Amino acid sequence: MARCTIIGMGHIGKALYADLNGRVDSLNGLDANHERVKALREQGYRVSTDHTGCEGTDTWIITASTGLDMSNMLEIARSFVPAPGALVSVESTLSVGTMARLAAYYLSEGISPGSDVYLVHAPHRVMFGHDHSTLSMPRVIGGITPECLARGMSFYSQLGASLVPVQDIRVAELSKLVENSLRHVNIAFAEAIAVACSQAGMDFPALRSAVNTKGNVHLMDVDYGIGGECLPKDIRLLQHFAGSPLFESAILADRDYQRNLLDHAQQAGEKVLVRGITYKPGVPDVEHSLALDLALALQDAGSSVEVYDPLVPPAEVLRLGLVPAEDPFNTQGYDIIIERGRIVHERLVADVQDTGDRE
Repeated sequence: MARCTIIGMGHIGKALYADLNGRVDSLNGLDANHERVKALREQGYRVSTDHTGCEGTDTWIITASTGLDMSNMLEIARSFVPAPGALVSVESTLSVGTMARLAAYYLSEGISPGSDVYLVHAPHRVMFGHDHSTLSMPRVIGGITPECLARGMSFYSQLGASLVPVQDIRVAELSKLVENSLRHVNIAFAEAIAVACSQAGMDFPALRSAVNTKGNVHLMDVDYGIGGECLPKDIRLLQHFAGSPLFESAILADRDYQRNLLDHAQQAGEKVLVRGITYKPGVPDVEHSLALDLALALQDAGSSVEVYDPLVPPAEVLRLGLVPAEDPFNTQGYDIIIERGRIVHERLVADVQDTGDRE
């Protein structure tokens, strides 16, 4: 069917590799992270840090992480020369206009999109812990030319993907930014309400339960803030494109929520338990974890902090510079316990007063 190489073997690339393995004629993975490559090889993945073994690739799929300026996308394009007639599909989230920049690069190299190479954008859609496959959700797809789009649709259709083709590839680029930024704005709205409830001494979960009894309303839950790699980056990319004060306000509302949570925890006492420092269901990943950031900030401020997460072994907690909790479900001995960004236990001043101080 195809000889595929996936560039970028992070969470998305690894999941895509699992989906394609056995369904294409050959499959390779590339990643610049030597530690990651070593770990993946030990798990049986055919992956390397260079292009050894990628000879004959006719389908390149780029899933590498993107920064705000998209410079790494051009670096990746420069790192390989697609064989005549190869498909190059970018699944990474992009700023609007990035695919046009890639097409211009290929043209400058004498490679014409639509005949020499087929260039498409099919932004990934996957919710870890919910979707069983990177191909579960309908996929928006756009091509630099109609011929590119047709070639990309042929490849993904053979994999069983449900496709949503768009004629303007910028729509495909913008669609992913809008999806993630809409979620960011909705969470930031909930965070602003949660901060107001905290300051007024009101129960945000009770408010949320009441509000969500209306059929066409869904007030989001709150956590440690809007973390991870994607949402904070993507709303900035959308802000650069759209220039609306709404998006900047959502970013500021999230910062205010995180600051409020840190201040509350600092004022509540010296002994703190943070339960849960991973943020993707079932994935032991703490990179970009705001729970981890909070725990470290409290520790730096002088609090005695212990951490528990069923996905993170005690040895890893120690490596992160924190103390693993011995009995994370015993509330005794902690001034405050924080779980999923919510204070689930807070010892009142009266609870810790020595009875000899009372009349």
